[in-house]
Amino acid sequence: MALPFASKKFDIQVQGQPLSKLGLTVIEAEVQYAVNRIPMARLTCQVDIEDPANIWASLSQIDKAWQPAHPVKISYTDETGTRVPIFDGMVARPLNPSYVQRQLTCQLEVVHELQKMANSHRSQVLTQKGEKLTDAQALQKLFKEHGIKVKKMDGMTVSHAQLIQWSCSDWTWLMSRISAYPVWLIGAPEQSVSILKADIGQAPKGLVLKAAKQNAGIELRDMKYRRDSRRLPSQLSVNYWDVTQQKSRSVKAKSPAVGSGVFKPLTYAVSDAMHWTINSGLPLSETEAQSFADARLLGCQLAGTQAEFTVDWSEATAKLAPGQTLELSGYGTFDGKGLIAEVRHQWLGAGQGKTILTTGRPNAVIGLQVPEIDAPLMPRVQGMAPGVVVKPGREKDPTGWGCMAVRVPGLGGKPGQEPPVWVRPGMAYASKGSGLCLYPEADDEVMLAFLSDDPRFPVIVSAVHNPKNKAPFESSEKNEQKGLVLAKDGKTQFQWLFDVKDGGTLTLEAQKTALVLSKASLRLHGEDAFALDAKKITVEAKEGLTLKNGQSEMKMGGTSLSAKSQTLSLQGSAKADLKGGQVNLG
Repeated sequence: MALPFASKKFDIQVQGQPLSKLGLTVIEAEVQYAVNRIPMARLTCQVDIEDPANIWASLSQIDKAWQPAHPVKISYTDETGTRVPIFDGMVARPLNPSYVQRQLTCQLEVVHELQKMANSHRSQVLTQKGEKLTDAQALQKLFKEHGIKVKKMDGMTVSHAQLIQWSCSDWTWLMSRISAYPVWLIGAPEQSVSILKADIGQAPKGLVLKAAKQNAGIELRDMKYRRDSRRLPSQLSVNYWDVTQQKSRSVKAKSPAVGSGVFKPLTYAVSDAMHWTINSGLPLSETEAQSFADARLLGCQLAGTQAEFTVDWSEATAKLAPGQTLELSGYGTFDGKGLIAEVRHQWLGAGQGKTILTTGRPNAVIGLQVPEIDAPLMPRVQGMAPGVVVKPGREKDPTGWGCMAVRVPGLGGKPGQEPPVWVRPGMAYASKGSGLCLYPEADDEVMLAFLSDDPRFPVIVSAVHNPKNKAPFESSEKNEQKGLVLAKDGKTQFQWLFDVKDGGTLTLEAQKTALVLSKASLRLHGEDAFALDAKKITVEAKEGLTLKNGQSEMKMGGTSLSAKSQTLSLQGSAKADLKGGQVNLG
């Protein structure tokens, strides 16, 4: 069925006003819906010039109406008189006029509300107050913020102790999560979206094309196949880290049910096909690892078989949408049933319109601009990041991995009020029941690294001093002093100092008690009591031993012992013996 733009059945409105009232006549149009892409429409219009003297005044009036974010509706009236939407969206960019050989035309572009997600850039912590969040809940939150209705959402059930968006658009973050599952994001004319599992068994019926032309008036005009087995695995697995069991585990991808016959993946020989392995290294759950593997195999197989079919536009083809089925019958070895990945409607003035249907899709994640097999599960963090340790509160570590709460500057919220991120503290020694446990204090600045650049899995790799939290001693040119100093309320409480100056000393100090070891001596100093308590104590000195308290003194040499005091008392409760080769009394 031809749909001339002059026909009253076809209607385009901007801000509720028909384009014809603005003095515009559509001469070309294209509407595009594709999985995992933002739906869009392009219009080429001719400006009707009644009075050449007022051409720029007329164009200015059109320019005022055609402003970014203004609502646009494209629809037609079917045989029952019902108005059927083809595209509901908003103006994507200002008017772009072209004046050539006294002909004034305009290029107009309309986009789906999903464009709002692409027109953003931020960082945020989606999980709050230590509560776990599924991908479905996170996506519902984002869609709601942008005023986008969700009609249906399959899968997206992985639960996260921590979900973080790091310095990217909402659209880029959305695509990273969509590509982590064997699902498709599909935009609809009424400003809604669906997230559907890519499964031929669950897909709604779309179109059947028969070679005998028994297609209810729908005739196949063009057909193109693009099949390539050079980048197809025989099998695909994902290796991941099971942090709870401290073991590397593996899951094997399940072959997707995306088609039969010519559309069935791997129905032709794959030269030297190998078992592909993705080494993740991330502490994933088995559920997430399985979805990851299934999604990557789906991407590879859809890229291996792509096809394009062109038919005349009709009311029947106007109802086709990505995610529906396309079946071929009577085409010999090219018979089969597949999933529609893209629908494009094109019209040229008063001529015949056409609908182009595409199956399969390029092996790339939209928004990340990388091959799908190499795409990360989250938009990557570039380099390390600073953080400030948060004072422990009522919130408990949702991961159960011994994490600490850290505030990362700029990661959502007002400056200084960012929601905490749960971070694993890196230790020089960490064993079962043992470890070098030097946890940073509240308000300490720390440096964070991220496992595989994934913002969900930060690790404290070091703490750093700064003008607010200064070091207990500064570095020097000779760098002779090193050690551990622990302070409280700005006062040194404990320290363990190495000083290599003049032969070197080791000082152990706690409060006002100190033990100083050097090459020449060992000194123990304390202002309060000192006690040795053991079943047996042996003190041995090669040359001499002196015990002194005030004016009292006891000295022990190699062959002598002397005691001196104003008062000397020797007492034996049962018996006292005094013996010597010569004993002098008095």
